[in-house]
Amino acid sequence: MDLGLRYSILAPPFQPSGLETNFNPALYNPALGSGDACNGIVTVPGMNPCAAANAIFGTSFTSGTPGTNKALKDTNYHLFAPRLGISWDPWGNGNTAIRAGFGQFFQRDRVSGPYYTLAGNAPFAVGGNFTRTLDSAPATTFPAGGASPGGGISPSNTTSNALQWNLTVEHGFAKNTTLEVGYVGNHAIHQLNNYELNVVPQSSWLQSSFLATGPQNNLRTFPGWGNMTYWLNNGDATYNALQVLFKTQIQKFQLQAAYTYSHSIGDISQTNSSGLGWESYTFGAAPGVDRGSTAINRPQIFVANAVYYLPELKGQKEIVQSVAGGWELAAISQYASGTSTSLYQSGLSDDSHFLAPGQTSTLNSLYGVGYNNNVRPMVTGQSCTAGTSGAQVLNPNAVTLIGYQIGTFPANTEPRGYCHGPALVNTDFSVDKNWRVWGERMRIQFRMDFFNLFNHANFRGDQIGGVQGGSSFSGVNCGSPDALGKYQACSVTNSLITRQTAQTNLGTAFLTRGAREIQYGMKIIF
Repeated sequence: MDLGLRYSILAPPFQPSGLETNFNPALYNPALGSGDACNGIVTVPGMNPCAAANAIFGTSFTSGTPGTNKALKDTNYHLFAPRLGISWDPWGNGNTAIRAGFGQFFQRDRVSGPYYTLAGNAPFAVGGNFTRTLDSAPATTFPAGGASPGGGISPSNTTSNALQWNLTVEHGFAKNTTLEVGYVGNHAIHQLNNYELNVVPQSSWLQSSFLATGPQNNLRTFPGWGNMTYWLNNGDATYNALQVLFKTQIQKFQLQAAYTYSHSIGDISQTNSSGLGWESYTFGAAPGVDRGSTAINRPQIFVANAVYYLPELKGQKEIVQSVAGGWELAAISQYASGTSTSLYQSGLSDDSHFLAPGQTSTLNSLYGVGYNNNVRPMVTGQSCTAGTSGAQVLNPNAVTLIGYQIGTFPANTEPRGYCHGPALVNTDFSVDKNWRVWGERMRIQFRMDFFNLFNHANFRGDQIGGVQGGSSFSGVNCGSPDALGKYQACSVTNSLITRQTAQTNLGTAFLTRGAREIQYGMKIIF
């Protein structure tokens, strides 16, 4: 039994000159409005960058609120991480081993996402447009509203960490033959992620769906400002797996086979710690909306490899040894389920081909602004793989927008990770011929390697129509058609989708990876 305890201090980074600010929604004063870029801003103690900006640019920003420290984020001084390891031979004969382990592991969050936001926040990023004629003096002041906060980070001292545990039983059945069966678990908590802070409240979703960007911004939580990224440590994910490993060696034949049956589920993607792009939350205060199979989830993985050394035919004539002896065969075969993926809907408009004369589309989204990266259609109940073959790796009829009430978030919205991308099927094979020269001190080897021996088409899961920020449907129509099959444009009073046009490539993979390749070469080994 091994016992351990690790203690860490993972102090958050800071800008050496104190030139960073944080946005705190609780400090925002609606009476000041969007014309004051320092409204809601938290500054490094002893610094007043808002006043400095006023002196340089002629702005009239109010002074921000001093933070508690130079990092604008608290440090956690209670990061005690226990370790426990157990190995037991229950019968004392060396044929069976029971192993178990538990540990907690803290992680320092990345800097480039959240802290670049603080360093590029108002009032350090001030913009303005000027019109200057050739004979006029340059402008010396910025127009009102020439800046806005870019976002912020939670000042809490919560720290990303993972609890990991395992239990494994290994048994030897014969000489050089073992079977290992294990359970592995991981619970990741307080993972870093982000969401759009300055969204249109749900009460204005319907109205916002039919407005251009400028008017939409006036409906946001902080009117007049645009996108604001907010970072926090509230991501949660779990991984559970059954892992089996078989190994054997019979004279000059070796075989290993490994199988994993697992599920990774969470409200974050688990692909990296950035939380960027469509990895961010749909609703920051309700991460459970995004809970589903994560982007690294592959339910089944099987890998087997074998090596067979053919006899060297020692004692035979030299010509026989040179031609028929010293051959080596090797193969690696693998199968992996496709990773979990989702079909998205990025932006939306009326299908102009089915609009009645004189009708103009003003529809631009299903609900509000600030959510576009995460908007997903509704599920129909059909399997994502029903009727698929070849490059058509996802069933386009698995999702729909028909029956979608614009300005709402339906209960049957497609969960994250609802579908599985294309599986990976691959076999590599090699044939080697060895000649021993100069006694046993040198060997010449000729080898031929076959990669993807059977030339199986392995499609890329990140290059499928409708996934990774794409759109499932190119256009929709609302309400009932007239006698000619034409529709009135979707509007606040005509907001139930009754017709859709799917993207022509919905569910179709564009690219493959790993076509069959044959390599050969000569080696001198000494």
